[in-house]
Amino acid sequence: MELLRMKGQLTRLLILRSMLLDGLKHGASIARTVGITSQGASEHLREMEKEGLVHRDGRTLNATAKGMEYLQSSLLQLKGFADTSIGNLEIIRSTDAISEGEVRKGMKVNLYMKRGLLYAGEGPGSSSGIAETDASPGGMVQVGDLQGLVDMEIPPLRLVEVPPARSGGGSARLPPEVIEGIGSMGGGPSSDRVIVAALDMESAAMLIRSDFEYHLEMPSQSTVAGYLMRGRPILAFGTPHSLRSISEYFEREHNDIELIRVEEIRPV
Repeated sequence: MELLRMKGQLTRLLILRSMLLDGLKHGASIARTVGITSQGASEHLREMEKEGLVHRDGRTLNATAKGMEYLQSSLLQLKGFADTSIGNLEIIRSTDAISEGEVRKGMKVNLYMKRGLLYAGEGPGSSSGIAETDASPGGMVQVGDLQGLVDMEIPPLRLVEVPPARSGGGSARLPPEVIEGIGSMGGGPSSDRVIVAALDMESAAMLIRSDFEYHLEMPSQSTVAGYLMRGRPILAFGTPHSLRSISEYFEREHNDIELIRVEEIRPV
């Protein structure tokens, strides 16, 4: 929010509030109430006087109509920002997790991410809680009294360029070394690590020709982001257009996620 980024603006709002709501009219009393030095208050008041927010009559200070309007509009902006922010915050007091092992109600469990899903059990984890239900291995358990944050490293999005059909991509196949590389990353049909995504028709057709199973077919950009935010690494195949589109999306919406170009498939 621009108002919060502008240096000194919050101090000005506090000064105007002290004048209008507390009835303060002298620099020294305003400085004490706002919590700044007398020199700091004098500098702010001088600038505010130049901008027409306050009026000086001898040693007495009063907020002008412009100052009143500025305070009101600014406080409404801050209220809207706070209401929206609080509304978007979800305080989680309990959560569901997959039980890894036998869990009994009242048992302390650790919470950790595994294959992009939240597990509860005796595994290592910086977050913990108390089981509120019984659960057998693989079942769902409700965990309350949550402590700490679940460790989750967001992996990079790895991108592989596939030539479009008009450039010979209609005959492209995955070279054996690329297939081996994906396998070493944990990819492939039985993978519980890397998710392989075909971003467009050319990529899907190329993977089918290569007899290589993929997990996501033409997923939305938000779907790709969702998997990454849950800690699931993705290897995405796409034509230059698709890679440019998804790169622009992540630069705009998730610029904290690293994008890595790892391969370029050539027509065979």
